[in-house]
Amino acid sequence: ARVIRLWPLMLLGVTLGLVQALVSPVAGRDLPLGPAGRLACAGFNLFLLPCPPGLGPLMFPPNPPEWSLFYELTANLLFALAFAPLLKPRALIAVIGAGGLVLALGIVHYRGLRFGLSVDAVPYYLGRVAFSFFAGVLLQRTKGLWAARLPVLPPSMVYLLLLGLLAIPKTPLP
Repeated sequence: ARVIRLWPLMLLGVTLGLVQALVSPVAGRDLPLGPAGRLACAGFNLFLLPCPPGLGPLMFPPNPPEWSLFYELTANLLFALAFAPLLKPRALIAVIGAGGLVLALGIVHYRGLRFGLSVDAVPYYLGRVAFSFFAGVLLQRTKGLWAARLPVLPPSMVYLLLLGLLAIPKTPLP
């Protein structure tokens, strides 16, 4: 269902990105690929697949935001096919812990959470998605234990809290 919902926008994004790359290539992203490489990457990206590693450092050059959706769909597919019936609470916590450790290594390596676009970041982003996706699964499975204890806030209070969080200035790492 998610693929059916997302694919038309992926098609539009890849098509527009390919046209942009052919008309006015961006140095560092499009130029090393050449026209044949750009077309090959677009072909893979149309099927929500990353470019093969030999075609350049980026997974989705015609449509860079697609990398995030690729990992989300991969996590959903793996969960549906393999993990859903197998993950008992302890195994789920182990997967979350392992994902968190790999995520922490990625944060140290890239000096923050800005990774995922490039092929060399695949292991770190798999940790990132394993941590967040399976933490969500754990929260959903244990909702009966903790949800009733949460205070009920009016929507306006939630919006103000979110606005306050978004207003926190970004400080660069030393």
